[in-house]
Amino acid sequence: MAIIKLGTTVVGIAGTIGGITFSRNKGGPYIRSWGNSPNQRKTLQNLQRSYIAGMAAAWRACTAAQRTAWNVYAALVAQQLTNSLGQTYFASGFAWFTSMNTNRLHRGIAINFPAPVLARPAAVAVTTYQYGSLSNGNCSINWSAGTFPGTLNVVVHMRVERGIGNLVPTGPFIYVAFDNTPDLQGINFTANAIARTGFPVLNAIAFYRLFAENAEGRRSTPTQGFAQADLSP
Repeated sequence: MAIIKLGTTVVGIAGTIGGITFSRNKGGPYIRSWGNSPNQRKTLQNLQRSYIAGMAAAWRACTAAQRTAWNVYAALVAQQLTNSLGQTYFASGFAWFTSMNTNRLHRGIAINFPAPVLARPAAVAVTTYQYGSLSNGNCSINWSAGTFPGTLNVVVHMRVERGIGNLVPTGPFIYVAFDNTPDLQGINFTANAIARTGFPVLNAIAFYRLFAENAEGRRSTPTQGFAQADLSP
């Protein structure tokens, strides 16, 4: 990894080009060579790619009025995004169509052609997150009553890593979706976690991202965190 210092002309660089990745951390901007990660996330990645591959044809199947409505939606102030350099921008109507409808396809729900009308869900305030216990591989997330009144869905991304310092993945990235349930106050996805990553071991760490997702496929900003397996007596 090479650290770089930027002058007054260029304020930031991010991304990968020619096998070189530009990024930054608390120490400032840096450059490193790019390489494929050794972890096994292929199943989810391939599924996502297959969904995205069909979006161009689905977009063409929209009526002209529907495509215009998606573009109007994309240009609203509420849809303003921020990139990794802290700069704000607006995605296209097609980008929103692809993003929200791939989320729907992950749930086994058909593509939604009309432009969205629902507000973006609020981020979920997590109260507890547990990974592993003495007697089982309990993996659960909980939040306050009333957070999911039955109109929103729950989506969890989780990956497990073990080791100290240079963490090494122990299993693939997990994608778990739960349909709306009146006043759902938490989820337990132990079976999903063990099936994909194996039984928890001491010092293993489970990172998560939790989203609320509305019926149109729009997600909240993620709530993120982690928990270390506690298998002590």
